[in-house]
Amino acid sequence: MKRRDFLLAGAAAWVVAPAVAHGHSGHDHGKAGMPAKPELLEGNPFEDLSPLANESVAPGLFEAQLRAGPATVRYLPGVETPVLAYNDLCPGPMIEATEGDRVRIDFRNGIPGQPSTIHWHGMQVPADQDGNPQDIVASGSGRFYEFTLPEGSAGSYWYHPHPHGLTAEQFYRGLNGVFLVKPKVDPIPAAYGDTVLFMTDLRLAADGTMPPSTPADMMNGRVGDHVLVNGQKNPLLVVSAGTRRRFRLYNAMNGRYLRLTFGDAAMTVIGTDGGLLEAPVPGVSEVLLVPGERMEVVVAFDQPGTATLRTLPYDRGWMGPGVPDDGDMALLTVAVTAATAPAEMPPLPAVLRSIPALGAPVVTRRFEFGEVMPGHMHHGAGHGMATMAAGAKPVDAAAGGAATMTGMAGHDHGAMMAKSPAAETKAMPAMGGHDHAAMTEAGKGMAATGNPPDPGMGMAFQINGKTFDMHRVDIRPKVGDVELWEIVNPTDMDHPFHVHGTQFQIVEFEDARGVRKPPYRAWKDVVNVRPGETARFLIRQDMPGLRLYHCHILEHGQLGMMANAEVVAVG
Repeated sequence: MKRRDFLLAGAAAWVVAPAVAHGHSGHDHGKAGMPAKPELLEGNPFEDLSPLANESVAPGLFEAQLRAGPATVRYLPGVETPVLAYNDLCPGPMIEATEGDRVRIDFRNGIPGQPSTIHWHGMQVPADQDGNPQDIVASGSGRFYEFTLPEGSAGSYWYHPHPHGLTAEQFYRGLNGVFLVKPKVDPIPAAYGDTVLFMTDLRLAADGTMPPSTPADMMNGRVGDHVLVNGQKNPLLVVSAGTRRRFRLYNAMNGRYLRLTFGDAAMTVIGTDGGLLEAPVPGVSEVLLVPGERMEVVVAFDQPGTATLRTLPYDRGWMGPGVPDDGDMALLTVAVTAATAPAEMPPLPAVLRSIPALGAPVVTRRFEFGEVMPGHMHHGAGHGMATMAAGAKPVDAAAGGAATMTGMAGHDHGAMMAKSPAAETKAMPAMGGHDHAAMTEAGKGMAATGNPPDPGMGMAFQINGKTFDMHRVDIRPKVGDVELWEIVNPTDMDHPFHVHGTQFQIVEFEDARGVRKPPYRAWKDVVNVRPGETARFLIRQDMPGLRLYHCHILEHGQLGMMANAEVVAVG
């Protein structure tokens, strides 16, 4: 059987046209004569993430302490790099608990002069336990995070800080870690193992320090010079021929997109953000993993030799100079050794679990992305008002109102497009051409809302014509209501959209080519929305309180592409 050569991008499948290659020299930040980037050692033996020890002896209870604070890591020989770390580890220790467990984390903020929080990304926890930027933990203080893991919530989650104005910096400096929720009964054969590949990136100066972010980083999302797997550059994993290995893939980066392939080693997709699929999807040659997204795959290493997890080019609409060369980076090398006897590998079950459909929505909401680039452009809703579809009613965001729809009439539900639009490089004048006075004026908006000062030189990213205000409620969903959300992207770049506190089910994607249905039903908390595309998904919040929704290019959220949902209890 010929394996299918298609890209499973979250829940939509289509082949992506390769971006123009830019060489293998890393980033060209637009300055001639820049010193070469420091090179990291490669090929060390692959290491699993360090576990966070459970301090409780009571069954069904996970208790531990996490401390955020300064530490050092030796990325370069003989050079100590200052980082931020949880429990002196970068990435942080891996938390592993079982669905149904009670979790109690004693968090201590040891970051000098900065507040922080812990957001439990993708997890269904009470709103006051989810590390919202409104619930900061001051430097030198602490708090307990306590919640119960719902039955049926097994999946690949993670944790990271979420203080507004500081999330991107604390994140790239090292504050992030894995939270695995295991099922009580796992349908994936134990012989496949369970290997986490937690991918982060890193930018180092010659002296081993992490340079601060640039205006280009704020515009596009920070992209490092090195991609690390569990804190290592291109580590070496040794397996025997005939092995089937289960991998959990994480994109834990501020702004980098990962189009990944194992080459001739076929992948079977078995899970996404919110856990296992209903059935395996075999014969997959490549996957797209956007910032914040996770995917579970099983890889078959049938023949002796070398298999390498590599990146392929992907055009996500980079603006300005310094387009990163993301093609053909080796992330993990797998040495497949000859076996004296074939490895005994049981087959994957045909059915992994059941995912009930969310059902018909009672409300439809429309969210449109916008960008404001002073002196250059206004895209989408960037003029300060949302552009609504013909005949649609305006949405009073502060009052929680929403336009309603009657189904999906008029859409071609059978359309499935085979290709994305051709890759196109976006050109912008160098940052030196900006009107700095205009940027200063534009930057006052965030300060007026009580948010941190604008670090983006007047750039703004918006949802429905508004930048984030910590004190404004944008929508008010009701607990238990199924809603249809339409995420509209008229801008020039991809945006990965994330919702706190729940998982959603993607219904379809629509662009000028037509409508594409997802290849499978899945629980998701991140969806990528390409330029000119609309993503639609069904969503239900089951706990009251404040929830965020935002672009998971962290700099975009910091510059305004984020909003508040106050989930209202009924009865």
